[in-house]
Amino acid sequence: MYWHPNLAPFIGFCYEGMLGLARVPCLITPFYENGSIMEYIRKKDIKPQDAVRMKLLYDVLNGLNELHDQGIVHGNLKPTNILIDYQGNAVLVEFGLTPMPWTLRERHSKWDSDCYLAPELLSITPTPTPTPTFSSDVWATGMVGLQILSENISDVEYENLNIGPWLVIDALLAEKKPEKAHYPHVPEGAWSAFLLCWAMEPITRPTVATLKDLDLARSEDIMMYLFWLVEFQSL
Repeated sequence: MYWHPNLAPFIGFCYEGMLGLARVPCLITPFYENGSIMEYIRKKDIKPQDAVRMKLLYDVLNGLNELHDQGIVHGNLKPTNILIDYQGNAVLVEFGLTPMPWTLRERHSKWDSDCYLAPELLSITPTPTPTPTFSSDVWATGMVGLQILSENISDVEYENLNIGPWLVIDALLAEKKPEKAHYPHVPEGAWSAFLLCWAMEPITRPTVATLKDLDLARSEDIMMYLFWLVEFQSL
């Protein structure tokens, strides 16, 4: 059986009845009693400055890089789809399974991943159906990384927009992104990487392979180095 320390192994499948509907196939994976990554961080009271948070972020990058190497798009990367094993390693779940069948007007009531969605996945009309890509996974990685290192994705950036169930959608369509002043515990190295993850043009985002090989804990800005790497990988 294929195994990677940062990817949940597939054990099998079963059929279960869900919400009174007909029995549907469900994947079977190990049970992770430590719960999701943010539950684990809060339960263990891991402070924002603790190196454990950075280690968990690298776990996520290593798992996602392995998926991309295998030609698999995660498609729904978010903290609740990152679980912690008994050794304290972050493990990705629910990868390669999530379709995007909803329009922008339907999504706020059916999709709990808005703040991790790349702008190109925000569809105004039913067709064409937006398709997750390696680049949209990278956008999500930036948002997930921000949450891991700072505890929360603040809505401070969005307070002057048309708030309601559309908070994050309004912000993304207005090209509004997180601001460093609201996240003092995020190292400059990681912040530089996140900014490139949030590039509006998917082709200009770095690869996960590039991100995982960076020293994200550095205290100085590495933006120029990152720009060079992104330009090089696009050649």
